[in-house]
Amino acid sequence: MIKNIGERVYIDLPDGSRRYVGTRRGTTLVRRLDFRKHLLRKENALGIDDRLLDRVDIEWIVVIDREKDPAYIVSRAVYRKEGVVMRYDGYEAQRFLPLRWWNKVALKDVWRHTLDKK
Repeated sequence: MIKNIGERVYIDLPDGSRRYVGTRRGTTLVRRLDFRKHLLRKENALGIDDRLLDRVDIEWIVVIDREKDPAYIVSRAVYRKEGVVMRYDGYEAQRFLPLRWWNKVALKDVWRHTLDKK
């Protein structure tokens, strides 16, 4: 189950715990990740728990590398259509989308590229 508590978005895990996955601002999900750890190297792709795309009301996904600019932005529709679902031991199904599908923007321009496109 997915829960949105205020602006923070969590995923309930099978063991009863929950994992913070990002912050929702309007219809935009913002995730801050360490790309060195979370980038699927072979595919040059970023993954998100597949349940998020169906259970949280979002139109945009923004991923920010904790180490550097830029931010990466993609619409939920593109993420659903072009992403590939994979499952690794110990994790729920994730949908991975190669970086070539993401738009790179400077951090200062993130909200102009998401909130203004309603």
